[in-house]
Amino acid sequence: MGVLHPIFNDIDLVIWDFNGTLLDDAELCQDITNKHLVQFGRKPLSPEAMQLAFCHPISKYFAAMGLTLSEAQFAQQADDFHAEYEQRRGDYGLRAGVQELLSTLQNKGVRQVVLSAYPEKELHDVIEQFSLTPYFEALLGLPDRLAVSKVERGTSWMKSSGVTPSRTLLVGDTNHDFEAAQAMGTKSLLCPSGYQHVNHLIACGTEMVECLSELLHFEEAG
Repeated sequence: MGVLHPIFNDIDLVIWDFNGTLLDDAELCQDITNKHLVQFGRKPLSPEAMQLAFCHPISKYFAAMGLTLSEAQFAQQADDFHAEYEQRRGDYGLRAGVQELLSTLQNKGVRQVVLSAYPEKELHDVIEQFSLTPYFEALLGLPDRLAVSKVERGTSWMKSSGVTPSRTLLVGDTNHDFEAAQAMGTKSLLCPSGYQHVNHLIACGTEMVECLSELLHFEEAG
């Protein structure tokens, strides 16, 4: 039987980030981003350099990597990025322990929601691709591909859902997830994924684990 981490005590709802947190796709996104840097005449960056630069909105991330784009250029870059991402996402899987953790939470009556900067239509598609739809009561994505901020989407849903913020836990992999939790008044837990440098997560001063498998312990039979 799976035993949940104590952080889930007194939690009625878990809000999950998707990219990086549930889906192990940081390497894919960094590869596509480096291609775009080269197309704009910049040198590709190491994973650590990209992790140190990573932030939201994504336009600031590009600026931190030395690339300032016009609004039109950024919109085109976003379209090109997502086109390649959608073609290649099937080569990447869920992070270790995701299915077991979602299932255990569901069996214990904990509600679950996804809050993502991913475009909402594509979010529904990829959740279905990994057969995760039954675990979630809501999939909250953004209306476009610009990945500006999910704070407004999250706070709006919280107000309309009637959930208690103090009994809600947001699990993510970046300081933007922490910012979203702060705005919504929820508890937060961060787990490094390769998108953002761990030092940025430590600076948030919230609960952290090194991997999702720490959140579920399986007792030996007998």
